[in-house]
Amino acid sequence: MSIIAENKLEEQIMQDPEWVEGSHWGMTREGHPEGLVIYHIEDVLQNVNNLGISADKKEKLRIIAIIHDTFKYKVDILKSKVGRNNHAVLARIFAEKYIQDKSLLRIIEQHDEVFNAWKKGCATGAWDKTEERLNNLLQLLGDEADLYYLFFRCDNETGDKSQECVWWFEKFLQEKGLNFNDLNKK
Repeated sequence: MSIIAENKLEEQIMQDPEWVEGSHWGMTREGHPEGLVIYHIEDVLQNVNNLGISADKKEKLRIIAIIHDTFKYKVDILKSKVGRNNHAVLARIFAEKYIQDKSLLRIIEQHDEVFNAWKKGCATGAWDKTEERLNNLLQLLGDEADLYYLFFRCDNETGDKSQECVWWFEKFLQEKGLNFNDLNKK
């Protein structure tokens, strides 16, 4: 493991026994050929570090990355992945011990919403319902939609993940008049 904490908060989170257990869980699977969650986090953090963004945005994205997938180990695969059996909800609950920033907590909890909406749209062809989900997400995110987008990119540009979902989301955002292409500028 080569994640080095950049501040006291990151250090506290990465010393928490629940985080340690969750970060060392995982096996090679579709979208995650790296196996252990910790390796995925390392990849996401590398993507964050490659962005030319402000220190404040980088700090927020690093916290999201460190926590976002760490609670997959607590999901009962025999049950529906909703509520307290959803890794993102569990990650948010964990994050609440360390973070008071509601926007960060929302992003942690919603980090897979675009992918899930896209998957549902592909499966059903009901793109109007899918776009409704995205509109609801954008409303929920408010001024932090840009941070969500940056995290979504960093999270999805890892492993062997297809970029179709990212391109689809970017097209949706552009159609809404949201252009995040200049986010790499400080």
